[in-house]
Amino acid sequence: MFGIKKLILFNAISSVHMGSGSKLGVVDQPVQREAHTNFPYIPSSGIKGGFREYVDEDNKDCANILFGCEEEGGKSKPGEVIFTDAKILFFPVKSLFGVFAWVTSPFVLSRFKEDLKLINSTLSNFDIDKINEDNKVYEIEGNSLIKDSKITLEDFTFDTIETDKLNNILNNFNLIYEEPLFKEKLIKDVVIVSDEIFK
Repeated sequence: MFGIKKLILFNAISSVHMGSGSKLGVVDQPVQREAHTNFPYIPSSGIKGGFREYVDEDNKDCANILFGCEEEGGKSKPGEVIFTDAKILFFPVKSLFGVFAWVTSPFVLSRFKEDLKLINSTLSNFDIDKINEDNKVYEIEGNSLIKDSKITLEDFTFDTIETDKLNNILNNFNLIYEEPLFKEKLIKDVVIVSDEIFK
């Protein structure tokens, strides 16, 4: 259907809050979450709006072609660019050592792999096993968060299991990023927890 497909990875360097509308309760702007996983996400409409505003500043005609517009008579003209929802890949979690960890799960990684296949990306060449025990996490050798084969995330301590499969995943991601400190953090301090713990 579309000739050009691209992967966009967002790295939040400050707090991101996609509100789901005002509601009565302790929190007046709950975070938008997927109905089927309850994971936070950024809807495609919000991403499209952000890109449109950026382009619209310099060239409104170009923005109308890319993102669509309303024509005379109330008819809407579709745009040439379509965005998908932004789904979570790594979640920062406070760690006893090394400040914080990038946490993910087998389900999150498998879903990301399917998205990579849709755009025919070679980065999809990785496999990961499902973690069947909630008190264990996968990590790689040299992880700076591990002390005595244990890791403490928030208030929970887990036993760790080294896995070479995680190396393949992180080496692929490492091709995407250019910032040296971020690349190092991504390689050293990623852990995979069970889907239940991640949830």
